[in-house]
Amino acid sequence: MGLKILILEDDKYLNEIIKSYLLSKGYVVTNVFDAEEAKSAIYKQIFDLYILDIMVPKGNGIDILNNIRDMTDNPVLIITALDSENTEIKAFEKGTDDYIRKPFSPNKLLIRIEAILRRANKLTNDEIVFKDYKINLKNYNVNYKGEDLCVLKKEFDILKILIENKGIILSREKILDKVWGYDYFGNDRVVDAQIKNLRKKLKTDIIKTVKGIGYIIED
Repeated sequence: MGLKILILEDDKYLNEIIKSYLLSKGYVVTNVFDAEEAKSAIYKQIFDLYILDIMVPKGNGIDILNNIRDMTDNPVLIITALDSENTEIKAFEKGTDDYIRKPFSPNKLLIRIEAILRRANKLTNDEIVFKDYKINLKNYNVNYKGEDLCVLKKEFDILKILIENKGIILSREKILDKVWGYDYFGNDRVVDAQIKNLRKKLKTDIIKTVKGIGYIIED
């Protein structure tokens, strides 16, 4: 399962855009629209990251930041339309990890989120991210746009080496050596069968066949 993010933003359109974009990147998202809803959410569970607007109904984002800091040091990202240096300074003094002024693109927000999570050691070398896929090397999990895919061990290993060697054609023999080991003496067509099954599960056609040679995932 992906990392859990809480969004506090009273602009329903912006809130839903951020939520949809982060869901598509494999995060688990809870969105709220006022300070009371935010308080209820943060007392129910600890999130891996909090995204807080400052000017919201029934309170403000700085107060919610204070509440969060009473419970956890997990990262907080402030988003606001306020063009005030004093407000920005206050937010950092209260413990925010980053501060973004509106407007911003979803991609810019994602870059800042991932930078914060890396600094907080929430993103580790146990995970490979490729396009809309997250490959968890620790628990052999493949996640696509927030959905966990039912991938078997050999299928997982094939996907892993193709992504690690993206842009490079891997022959059946190479895949056999890396996945089954050098002491495997069976038919190399077992690779074709595994990739056929894997393709059915991946939702997109990222594995390409190079006729007469092998397989490739293009960068």
